[in-house]
Amino acid sequence: MGRLPGVSVVRRSGLILPPGRIRREILKSRGTIKISQDFLVATTAVTEFALRKLLERAKAIATQEQSEEVEKRHLAKALCDEFLALIFRGIYLPANTDKV
Repeated sequence: MGRLPGVSVVRRSGLILPPGRIRREILKSRGTIKISQDFLVATTAVTEFALRKLLERAKAIATQEQSEEVEKRHLAKALCDEFLALIFRGIYLPANTDKV
């Protein structure tokens, strides 16, 4: 990605989630490693896509159950969806909260 003066990475990439925040989280968990800007944008795009699909599915489940808000159980059911189960394999929601 070529550098444009005065234009942030978030604006150039068209993402909602900030790649800089993803970079900080990666560095916090992995230590000192070199991360390219292209990798950050791609990782952020994949994360954003997965979250969007999860929330869309949870909202559809809440609508089917005629609920006014998305609750933890809707997210749990959305995680069981065949496609989303591949993405979010190994993720469990805590049992002590009712709403997310």
